[in-house]
Amino acid sequence: MLIGCAVVGALAPAGPVRPGEAALAAVGALVAGVLVVMLDELCYLFGAADRT
Repeated sequence: MLIGCAVVGALAPAGPVRPGEAALAAVGALVAGVLVVMLDELCYLFGAADRT
């Protein structure tokens, strides 16, 4: 789903694409994607999961 949103956003820009803004958006999406993928490990790390 995230890849689909990225493709649609890249193909239909509302105005001129600025390289700095595109790079910032890509880095933000990468960080958010990693956090979603690693959510279970992060919950375990910070004590939100049952450790028994």
